[in-house]
Amino acid sequence: MTRPLLLSILLLTLAATMATATDYEAMAAQLTRRASVEGRRVAVLPFFYTNGGGSDDVISKRLESELAQQGRVRIVECEVSAILEEQERQHSGAFALSTIQRWGELLGAEAVVTGRLIAKDKGKKVEVNARLIMTRTAEVMGAAKMTVKRDWDTDAEEEREETYSYSSRRVSEEVTYFEVFYGRGLGAPVMNLQFKNNGTQPIYTRDLGISTQWGNVGPLKSVKWSRLKTEGSGPVSIRFTGFGPGRVLGGAAALEWQRTTIAPQLTAFKLNDYGPFPFLFNAGDYITVNSLSLTYTAMLRLTTDFPLEPYIGAGVGISLNTLEMPHVKGLSNSAFLSAPTKDFGLGLVLIVPVGLRIKVSEQMHLVGEAKMQKNSISFDRDIPGEKDTMSIKGLYLNLGAGYRF
Repeated sequence: MTRPLLLSILLLTLAATMATATDYEAMAAQLTRRASVEGRRVAVLPFFYTNGGGSDDVISKRLESELAQQGRVRIVECEVSAILEEQERQHSGAFALSTIQRWGELLGAEAVVTGRLIAKDKGKKVEVNARLIMTRTAEVMGAAKMTVKRDWDTDAEEEREETYSYSSRRVSEEVTYFEVFYGRGLGAPVMNLQFKNNGTQPIYTRDLGISTQWGNVGPLKSVKWSRLKTEGSGPVSIRFTGFGPGRVLGGAAALEWQRTTIAPQLTAFKLNDYGPFPFLFNAGDYITVNSLSLTYTAMLRLTTDFPLEPYIGAGVGISLNTLEMPHVKGLSNSAFLSAPTKDFGLGLVLIVPVGLRIKVSEQMHLVGEAKMQKNSISFDRDIPGEKDTMSIKGLYLNLGAGYRF
């Protein structure tokens, strides 16, 4: 006797739960059934009782979650607290049509969902009358009605639904960002520099504009410096980042400019891989590199319950580099070795960014990013047999702002 009774109770509970879920599912489908509504940006406003008894945004949040799951419309985040505060200041209950349109415009929504609530059965049930209204024209594009059992504790439901609703909105929509950055090196980025020739045109230290304690040394096959401290400007960059609907994986294309010089310093170099021998850069003009790079980065973002979006990525690209060497001789300007030398080098860029987006509005955000970057450049000063190389690597702090569209 006991077992059939327990089974009946469980079945009734399950049926009631499924009925509630089906009610919201049916209402969401009814509101968005028109083809002209599909894909539009929609904000769900609080629902108010017709007797002026305030709002019950649990219903609007549940409906919003169902709309997001069905995916026929794009849900716009709505600051419910701000809307309720304004309604309280106006001492009004349900929204006037002009207010609905104004909130839709402020939220950047093409349409809004709102409605009226009627308490039934001494407050145990709620009749919900919902409408989907176009922001610009005030045309009602969808209407639906349902009666649900009031089966929630308001405070607990608000906390639980707010967490789910925000996360679902963050992931369910296709997201594209346009971002602008300005960065500086964290510490001094370092440069490895090597002049190398296979023997067709031997290297002499005098031709490289350097002096040694032994005078003009040569012929040499290579002259090399490692981990030279650098100075410079930038990087300055623009970036487009995109994530598909429901995806935490995305991609970013960036265009970046950076200027790098060798800082004055006491260091060491190697001649034909012998050494190291002491060397002094007494000025910052030995070589100046202007780099323009184009990179693509695979991005992984983490959605949170707050207006924060941490991300990490790994990318690769190419760089176009102009090199100005006022003391180094080459064949770029004449048929004979002469200084100054202006050269062009093609580079390979590797990057690993780790950052955080901080949302300040529906469309705007701030970004802070730490980025490890290496730019490996090849050049030859237009000398036969020359295979000169340079790499610039460092950790950079980039700060910027972005726009979502």
